[in-house]
Amino acid sequence: MSERRLVGLGATVALVGIALCASDMQDVGAWTTLLGLIVTIWGVHRFGRSGPDQDFA
Repeated sequence: MSERRLVGLGATVALVGIALCASDMQDVGAWTTLLGLIVTIWGVHRFGRSGPDQDFA
């Protein structure tokens, strides 16, 4: 999975977790939000370590 997709997936999971926290499923929402944040941080870390973009010229 590419780094950009990983960051997007993590952010989406975090938003779903926040929405669950706003409903009656606060425990599940808290763990979902935490998982989403961890995936987002991991994706940003991998994105930063992938180096600069290659020139296409």
